[in-house]
Amino acid sequence: MAHFLSAGFIREDLEEVEVELQAVKELLLSISLEDDSVTQAWYHLKKALEDIERVREFIDRFPAEPLIYTGNENTQQIISKLEKLLTNEKYAS
Repeated sequence: MAHFLSAGFIREDLEEVEVELQAVKELLLSISLEDDSVTQAWYHLKKALEDIERVREFIDRFPAEPLIYTGNENTQQIISKLEKLLTNEKYAS
């Protein structure tokens, strides 16, 4: 049984959410900004778009897709094991 899953779907989901939020943004632009609820919605929408863009740009910087570990160990234990494996592989080469 594999303990790692590709998390490429995260990037795809972010892109889909971003498209939907852009559509909401266009709708809000067509509504009067004098309404306080519209002003609040605009603020939250702008923040959500900025957050999504920041996360997507972060993910895009890496050559490989993120991985999701499905085993029992916690994050620090897995990082420690992976670092040991990479160090051993480096010296074995």
